[in-house]
Amino acid sequence: MKVFQVVVLMLMIPITACERGTHETASPGTVGAPQFVQAGAWGGDDIGLDVSQAGAKFDFDCANGTIDGQIQLDTFGHFAVDGLYFQERGGPVNNLGQPIGVVASYKGEVIDTSMTLTVTNLDTGVKVGDFVLSFGATPNIVKCL
Repeated sequence: MKVFQVVVLMLMIPITACERGTHETASPGTVGAPQFVQAGAWGGDDIGLDVSQAGAKFDFDCANGTIDGQIQLDTFGHFAVDGLYFQERGGPVNNLGQPIGVVASYKGEVIDTSMTLTVTNLDTGVKVGDFVLSFGATPNIVKCL
């Protein structure tokens, strides 16, 4: 009888530990802790990106864009968030001459200090472009006149 009780208690300890773990908040650096795109400057051909805890600001050739809030990565380094995209020249403007933003999809993947990104205009379904960025790299952007 006592051996049976010991075995039951030994089996319950891992279950109790697992249950307790599901209710605790993971600390930074532990498995299950949310990961975000690294804050700072990212650059590539035809694109610059400044990431902060408040969001992200994009600078494209002849356009710019914004994302509100941090960009969360899944366990494989993928992300998919919506933001705004502003065509600077030849795009729609308001009565003050400022570009009107359209909702855009920003989807990509981060591996170490490299990012691939696809931007799509969700109003038209047209892909704006595919980009490759590196953390700390200088953007190679040519603005429209």
